[in-house]
Amino acid sequence: MTREEIVREARLWIGCKWTHQASVRGVACDCVGLIRGVHERLTGDAFTGDYDYPATWHLFKEDEKLYQECKKYLAEIPVKEAGAGDILLFGFRERFPAHHMAILTEDATIIHSYMDVGRVVETPYNEEWQQMARFAFRYREAE
Repeated sequence: MTREEIVREARLWIGCKWTHQASVRGVACDCVGLIRGVHERLTGDAFTGDYDYPATWHLFKEDEKLYQECKKYLAEIPVKEAGAGDILLFGFRERFPAHHMAILTEDATIIHSYMDVGRVVETPYNEEWQQMARFAFRYREAE
């Protein structure tokens, strides 16, 4: 899969309703579901792992569960090397683990299913988001 294909597929999810643990394009997804759904659409594989997570798990646990799960299915890269089609993990508060994911585009924007907005959106990858980026990954099949 190419970076362009990843971004193009992710953009097809824009407007999709935010729903915890969902991953169905045109219907609903959360941030993890977007990453899984894009991968499934492009490869046929939906990362069949343990995705049973409460919506607020990050508020009560200090372990980097999302990061550890990503390492099982994705190739970790330095955040500064992330480019179009790569996946960023964000932590909103210093003492909380990373708990949000997005796909970076060639236009310095991120595509993500954002609970605060209630749907998948494409927003600028501005300084605020850049400061919250803790980890970066690449789909293993990406060229």
